[in-house]
Amino acid sequence: METLTWTLIGAVAIVVISYDFWKKSFFKRKGIPCERPLPFIGHYHKMLTKGLIQVTLDMGKHPSKVHGLFLGSPFILIHDPEILKEVMVRNFSHFYNRMLPPFDDYPLNKALTALQGSRWRKVRNTITPAFSASKMKPIAALLNDSCDSLIKHMRTKISIDPDVEVKKIFGNMTMDCIAKGGFGIQVDSQENPDSPFVKNARAFVDINFYNPFLILSIFLPQIGPICNYFDVGLIANKAKKFFVDVTQQAMHIRQDEEVKRVDILQLMVNAHKTNEGSNDSEDIPEIAGEDSGKSNKTDLTDAEIIAQTLLFFLAGYDTTNIALSLSAYSLATHPEVQERLFQEIQEKAPDRDSVNYDTVNKMEYLDMVLSETLRCYPPASVVDRVCQEPITIGKYHFEKGQQLFVNIMALHHDPDQWEDPEKFDPERFTKEAKEARNPFSYLPFGTGPRNCIGMRFAMLVLKTALVRMVQNFKFEPCEKTDVPIKMGKVNPTPDKGITLRVTARE
Repeated sequence: METLTWTLIGAVAIVVISYDFWKKSFFKRKGIPCERPLPFIGHYHKMLTKGLIQVTLDMGKHPSKVHGLFLGSPFILIHDPEILKEVMVRNFSHFYNRMLPPFDDYPLNKALTALQGSRWRKVRNTITPAFSASKMKPIAALLNDSCDSLIKHMRTKISIDPDVEVKKIFGNMTMDCIAKGGFGIQVDSQENPDSPFVKNARAFVDINFYNPFLILSIFLPQIGPICNYFDVGLIANKAKKFFVDVTQQAMHIRQDEEVKRVDILQLMVNAHKTNEGSNDSEDIPEIAGEDSGKSNKTDLTDAEIIAQTLLFFLAGYDTTNIALSLSAYSLATHPEVQERLFQEIQEKAPDRDSVNYDTVNKMEYLDMVLSETLRCYPPASVVDRVCQEPITIGKYHFEKGQQLFVNIMALHHDPDQWEDPEKFDPERFTKEAKEARNPFSYLPFGTGPRNCIGMRFAMLVLKTALVRMVQNFKFEPCEKTDVPIKMGKVNPTPDKGITLRVTARE
């Protein structure tokens, strides 16, 4: 009996090891370069030790622009602009879905990033008008108000100590902008850091990417339902419930009162009730199996409206804060760029009341500076897609279900696309330079029908805040400033933040 037991154990071990070996040879069979993975854990140890940022940058140093990575299952990472054009635009009908999140977090499982197929297409078409240029114009005034609090708080801080950790203070301003522009809620997180909204907001956006349940779910996706049963997710449940309640209350106010608010939630409620602004809809290709005779819009459920609003907060906070902090860092370490930007601001928006949607979007050098910041430090190192139908692109064949990562970090630092890619140089984004470059070499917000729907709002926040800050302050490096910057493991900002010397302009 004992001999039989050990024989069975040995047989099972051989089968498991053989299967793991066969799975790990996936990329060799595909002709895709891949660093040798460790048994069972694949390349996850690299994520834990080096972090996502460095892993993606390292792949960009390889001659091939297509790489393999094992994180529980095989992922193909791509930073070839021509292949990306095929995946994200030309053959979008083969790659229209994103990966399902490991946890079925309600209501975020109704957000655009989690929706798939025809439901995603209809929801996207329905809410797209809420983010059009015409809808952003009145929101610009709300953002300007939030900048007033930032400037007041910055003046107080530098009167005590001119060396300021800017990520924290810009994070507060970003939170105020999203609260006001997204929910229509007045929050002064600079002065009231312990208010219920601010405390729950910090908990809501504080996602631990090294959460043991997240790590385990990568290797055992089947545990997702178990985690849902025990209410274990990526986001603190108390904070999530707080924002669901806040959003529901705000929705009811907007549905009951006759006076219309000026915020993203109001615009989505409008789109839900009236399909307002239908001319602003995107031309999204039809999804395979979809009834072409049906409307490309839909009535949103309350859960879907709540989900999009929470996603707006979740996705907008970190990315905007990161970009703003690194813009200030780039100006501090390149004084000639800062001076030229200041001169443009003096010419086109010299005071508070001249800062609006139109003026900030007419500033060419401002756009160049922010574009170069987003090239050097893309807030998202990768974005994902899932192949829906078998397809061959060039020499690569993608099977149904194959998971892809668009390696934005490697793409933005590719010497084949960018001369001296580690140099900060806004001149890369002159009109002439952009026209001469492959448009798929620069993807800070993704591209194609599944790009970032909130990018117009994000750029408006960045431009408004940077103009107001450079109007009032000068940024310089100090003893605590790392030059060059030491990027974090998951996002480009250092884990310890960014400290700069800030002085008030006369």
